[in-house]
Amino acid sequence: MLGAQGTFLRAYALKGTGNNHQACKCCKLTLKKILRVTIFIGILILFIYWPLKPKHVGNKDHRNSSEKHFAKGPVKHVAFVKTHKTGSTTAQNIFLRYGWTRDLTFVLPFSNNLYGFPNIISLTRSLSKQAIIPPPFNKTHDIICAHVVYNKTAFKEIMPNDTVYVGIIRDPFHQFISTINYLKPKYFEDIKGDDKLMIYLTNPKKYEPRNPIFSFTNNRMAIELGFPPEVVYSKNPEKIKQYLQELEEEFPVMLILEKFDKSLLLMQKYFKWHTKDILYIKKNIGAQTRIYSANSVTEEQLNLFKHWASIDYQLYKHFQDRLEKQIKEFGEDFVKQLDNFVDILRKMEDFCIHKIQQPLKPGISRHIVFPANKWDAAINVTTDDCHLLLLDEIQFIQMIRKRQYGTERL
Repeated sequence: MLGAQGTFLRAYALKGTGNNHQACKCCKLTLKKILRVTIFIGILILFIYWPLKPKHVGNKDHRNSSEKHFAKGPVKHVAFVKTHKTGSTTAQNIFLRYGWTRDLTFVLPFSNNLYGFPNIISLTRSLSKQAIIPPPFNKTHDIICAHVVYNKTAFKEIMPNDTVYVGIIRDPFHQFISTINYLKPKYFEDIKGDDKLMIYLTNPKKYEPRNPIFSFTNNRMAIELGFPPEVVYSKNPEKIKQYLQELEEEFPVMLILEKFDKSLLLMQKYFKWHTKDILYIKKNIGAQTRIYSANSVTEEQLNLFKHWASIDYQLYKHFQDRLEKQIKEFGEDFVKQLDNFVDILRKMEDFCIHKIQQPLKPGISRHIVFPANKWDAAINVTTDDCHLLLLDEIQFIQMIRKRQYGTERL
């Protein structure tokens, strides 16, 4: 390049020699050379630096569609909609432990509330400032996992803007059978006849409260996840489809009891939590006298119920399909991680339920360690962890209440 510039300068100097024709001719030639050299250098630079351009520049995103919506860091603010008889108490313990071990602030009802239970905010209404205890001074609410009906607007008035919403559902008929066994709704118990179940299923509206919000057996999962009672009553197809789409957008995580371990692994990935954070021990299993069994119903009874609980079935299918799609996107590695998680759960449960109850003897460890793997760091489960894993829901909430407010009576 410098040689070309030198030639150009010498040619420019020829203007003073009197040989103008020769100078002009030389000038034209050197200008062409400079242009060619400049183009060559530009092309060379382009080829050198183009491969260094980041591959993700532009609109391309090489993550699967599920990962694109994952949280950027560990999720701290969680709203768990605790639906009835869906395995929600088992799931709730995960959120209680996570908040307890990190000193997070929970949304709690007043202990002397209308329902007489310290874990219920409302069974017919959504969140309101009047129904919960204000957060301690200079703090904001981080987690809600007590019983309350979901409503987007009401929840957003209480919870931080970056709150992640989680629900849980199960096979609707199994949820229904568990409800009538455990909750024993009065309108169902008052039915006269030898076969209450068949009498009820033949004509549910005869026995049900007119407003679905007061029912535990009229598409209750949909009700607690915020379906408007008028939509449940009318079963308007367009309104049902519309609200399902809203839930799809508002709930990035929907746990499904029949696929609980898979659901938790997806939640862990979304939340950027550790495997230890999603460990669990089943709760309220066989806690009720089982008068009715989902395994002994007739095909006719099941079909009658499917017609009655059609919204719950649509809700269940919608999120079951989404779950399977999300799992498929992770491929074979998800299956391997699931096997590892199930193995950890089995060994942890055996340790917590059996070994820690043995008398303390020299050489007997009071913790169990799971080595690090490609999915997570090492896990150390101590007897303190086991205590929290096994803790009863009411006891846990009252323990949280005392730490947050200094008393269990507030």
